[in-house]
Amino acid sequence: MKIEIQFSNNEQTIVGKFHTAVEKSSSRPTLLLLPGFPGNEDDVLGLGQSLAAHNINVLTFNYRGTYRSEGAFSIENSLEDIRAAFDFLQDEKTRAKYRIDPDRLALGGWSYGGGIGLIYASYHPDTYPVFSIAGNDFGAIAREYQSNKAFADMIDQVFAQMRHSDGPVRYAYDLPVRAELLPNQDRYDIVRLAPKLVARNLLLIGGWDDLETPLESEIIPLYRRLKALDAQNVQIRAFTDGHRYENSHAQIVDTLLEWITSS
Repeated sequence: MKIEIQFSNNEQTIVGKFHTAVEKSSSRPTLLLLPGFPGNEDDVLGLGQSLAAHNINVLTFNYRGTYRSEGAFSIENSLEDIRAAFDFLQDEKTRAKYRIDPDRLALGGWSYGGGIGLIYASYHPDTYPVFSIAGNDFGAIAREYQSNKAFADMIDQVFAQMRHSDGPVRYAYDLPVRAELLPNQDRYDIVRLAPKLVARNLLLIGGWDDLETPLESEIIPLYRRLKALDAQNVQIRAFTDGHRYENSHAQIVDTLLEWITSS
């Protein structure tokens, strides 16, 4: 069952969906699942519904400044929103209402959500197991933006098309990439952050046909760096599929179920 929920961050309301596990008799593993940019108002790749059908609670939400969540959108605000979502999940009333096992929490995301989840995990040692599906490496994006004018123009156009009032996003900055990402690209560079992720239980998922988040430039480099640092709990899976993983949904669900239940 899918339930609309609300929680707050800095007195601003964040709207999300809680996909409740079908089994109601005991506390269940619970996944905080982060959407891409700007995401949608229901689910992430249909994973919330699919995992709930296999007795995994799943919380998704819209970042501040997107859709009906209040405030303004930025990378830093997204990171703060993840912390607020974890606070919501760990609240005693929430745990009782949704039968959440506080010792079996996990964090995951797709595209923007996969990247921001890895960044969050690198700066929060208490983060639970983390998976990333086609997670963006913002450092790689920043370098491409600086060196490839056609790419930069395309990114700026995408952001502009999503701007309120015609689009679902209210930005904290007029030019988000130039105002926030470029000045802070080292802080958001996933490969540079790898030493902070060595101890994490990580699952990286990519698509061989994904041209939006290429395996070669945004996923494999992190895996190679982690292995070079002797990370013991990192796994990587690749599917013959594009960015939305429409042909490998069942395989990804099976992969996540095995990973979550064994974490």
